[in-house]
Amino acid sequence: MPNKHFHYTFSRYICIMKVMTVSKIKTLSRKPVVLMQGDDFCIIDGMLYDDNSTRLSFPCRVDGLVCLYCLDGALGISVGMEKYCVEKDCFIICLPGDIVEMKFLQDTRMVKVSVMALSNRLLAEMEFDLPKSRMVFMNRMVHTNLRYRTLIGHFRNLFRSVITTPHEDSIKSMSYILRSMNIEIANLWTTLGHTPSRNEIHSSVLVDQFVNLVAMHHTQHRDVAFYASQLSLSVKYLSTAVKAVSGRSATQWIIFYVILEAKYYLKQSNLTIKSIAYDLHFRNQMDFYRYFLRHTGITPTQYRRQPLPEHIADLEEPI
Repeated sequence: MPNKHFHYTFSRYICIMKVMTVSKIKTLSRKPVVLMQGDDFCIIDGMLYDDNSTRLSFPCRVDGLVCLYCLDGALGISVGMEKYCVEKDCFIICLPGDIVEMKFLQDTRMVKVSVMALSNRLLAEMEFDLPKSRMVFMNRMVHTNLRYRTLIGHFRNLFRSVITTPHEDSIKSMSYILRSMNIEIANLWTTLGHTPSRNEIHSSVLVDQFVNLVAMHHTQHRDVAFYASQLSLSVKYLSTAVKAVSGRSATQWIIFYVILEAKYYLKQSNLTIKSIAYDLHFRNQMDFYRYFLRHTGITPTQYRRQPLPEHIADLEEPI
């Protein structure tokens, strides 16, 4: 479950990673009911089964916007470093660039969900304000009430009408409906979630800059001093701001990026461990072994030998 701190997620992830597009969303469920508008929009109702077939059991970068509403059961969903228990009547949003993983909770074998996904092209069409959305949806999940469940149902009916009776201006019509829905969902988060203060927003912008820098430079720079100098800040000030906003230290963010990229290459490439250590700018293979072991509890070799797919528990917070 998320901690009491402000929830902060990746704004982007630079290393090579599987991408979850709108067209791939429909593969999450077996025999789903799908409403598609080309490759830009879909609504999917279906069951997710704990049969090791889910595409989200390994880290994926979201290429668009994904909203998941849990109708029955419970899932563990991780967005960046934050972990959420998504139970019945919970609504969770993943923004463009978020890194997402999913696992089934103990004694849960299937979960009924409704998922809506929008492509980046459609988001651009509706003039989606991503920086503002990062402020509104810092905590990616809320528990809905009857009023908002009814409201979401009305929007779904509007989407169904547009999709089932397509015309040359369907995308434009969809963008207008989506703009309205975005306003209502933002109001939902403001009503049921946490509304950031001006100071929190200022700090969040700073931390967003820090995370962007880490995404670009983590393979070469693993010291907080480098990032503080890039932002013209003292190490102490940057560390305090990052901890206050995200609940994680600046060092933990750096470690998390390095370990996540290392895990990707260990599982998704045929590179030797020596080559991976070189690509991540460790002095030698042994330094990489020690670093990986210290922050995961196992060696790179042991991790590589673990069977796929992996669950969210395999991507623990840095030790």
